[in-house]
Amino acid sequence: MAVLSLLLSGQFVVARAGLTIAGLVLAAAGVMASGPGGAVAVVAAGLELLMIARAPWQVAMLGAMGLLHLVARQKPDLSSVLVPWGRFLAWPTVGCGAITPIFLLAWVSWLHPDLSDIVRAVPNLGLPWLLLGGVLFAVVNSLLEEWVWRGVFQDRLSLLFPGAVAIGLQAASFGLAHAHGFPRGALGVIGAGVWAVLLGMLRARSRGLLSPFAAHFVADLTIALLVIFRLR
Repeated sequence: MAVLSLLLSGQFVVARAGLTIAGLVLAAAGVMASGPGGAVAVVAAGLELLMIARAPWQVAMLGAMGLLHLVARQKPDLSSVLVPWGRFLAWPTVGCGAITPIFLLAWVSWLHPDLSDIVRAVPNLGLPWLLLGGVLFAVVNSLLEEWVWRGVFQDRLSLLFPGAVAIGLQAASFGLAHAHGFPRGALGVIGAGVWAVLLGMLRARSRGLLSPFAAHFVADLTIALLVIFRLR
C-alpha cells in the first residue's frame, strides 16, 4: 500500500493493474484459506482493492472489515471481527499519546512538508465546524486504524508468529500505509512504524484496543488541528 497514491495518479497503468490482480489473488486466497492467515489476507485484499477504486481511507478500512465479517460468516474459523476493549493502562497510554504531538510539530516546523493535497480536501468552514470535524475525524480514523492493525492484523499474526514478530509485522505495514499520509515520506514511514510498535506493545499489555485507541486519538487530533491551522 505504500505506493498506492502514486499508482492511482494513472502514470503507472501496468503497475496499477498488477496491484488489482494482487488484490484479487489475496482476496481469493483469503476466502479459500482457513484460520488467521485467511483473515489477514481478506482484510489486506479489501484495503488494497478499495484504495485502487479510490475509496476514501476510512471507507476502505470499514469496507475491508465488513468484507472480513461477511466471509467469516461463511468460514467461522476466520474468527469474529469483534475485539475486546481490554484494560486502560494510564501511564503507558499517556506516554504513547504524548510522543506524537511532539514528533508531528517538529516534523511540520522543521521540514515544512507540502500538505496542500490534505488541506484542499478540507472544506473551508467556520472554525467551530472545523473543530467539530477534527474531533470526529480523530475518533473515527483512530478507531478504524486500531481495529484493522492492532485488532485484526496483530491479533491474527500473533497466532502465527511470536508476539514480537507479530508486532513488528503490523508496525511495518502501518508505516508503509502512511507513506503518503500525515506524516509522509521516508521519515513519515519510519515514524509511523516505530509508533505502531509502541501501540502494538500497548495492545498486547492491555489485551484490548482501549489504550491504543486513546493514544491514537491524541495523534489524529493533533493532525486535525495542524491541518486546520494551515487552512486558516
